[in-house]
Amino acid sequence: MKTKVAFKVSVNPYTKEKEVFAFFPDERDRHYGDMFTSYAHVGQHSLCAKSYFDHRRWATFAEYKPLYDELVSIGYQLTVLNKDFIKVSP
Repeated sequence: MKTKVAFKVSVNPYTKEKEVFAFFPDERDRHYGDMFTSYAHVGQHSLCAKSYFDHRRWATFAEYKPLYDELVSIGYQLTVLNKDFIKVSP
């Protein structure tokens, strides 16, 4: 089964560096209705508010490709919602 994912960019408030995160819109937390599963290189899985996701810019393919590869390497089969997704493997 494929998992829907959207990649966006946030800015770390401490380092001021851009960080790409994955947002899983079909994985709503059953205890907190506006919270969804997300994933980042540092911290891996966590919860993310829909409002936080809504106010971040879409990541470009070059920005999110490393995180996409990481998710695939741990077993995810993904349907990427970003419009610029390029399938590079069979």
